[in-house]
Amino acid sequence: MNWLILSWALTTAYLPVNTQVIYAPTGPSLGLANPGALSAELEQSAEDWGHVRAWGSVETFANFNAQIPRFIPFESVYIVGAALFANGVEAGVKLECSHGIESGPARPWYGAMSTAIYLKLSGRSAP
Repeated sequence: MNWLILSWALTTAYLPVNTQVIYAPTGPSLGLANPGALSAELEQSAEDWGHVRAWGSVETFANFNAQIPRFIPFESVYIVGAALFANGVEAGVKLECSHGIESGPARPWYGAMSTAIYLKLSGRSAP
């Protein structure tokens, strides 16, 4: 008998170094530095029939303003995926995108998007 397995995780982090840079070989580079940023990530997944998995997550990055005690978010990363798997072989699709958040004065932000259709082979050694 197979059961639907639901799982989740919550992660918080301090990022002493956090910089996104776009390098332009023929012109100036654009760098977005956010040292001392914080992040919170919520992940969730569902698995059924022992061969199907779907998952998603959102991670939001923010700076902390000590003068006016509040968090100022500046970026979120979203991931969603689905896969079929059996005997160390997994085939799936994963979408990932990064979006800037305007929560104060307008400023440049980093954005990216990708879709991957993948085949994963995995294994492990015996104890």
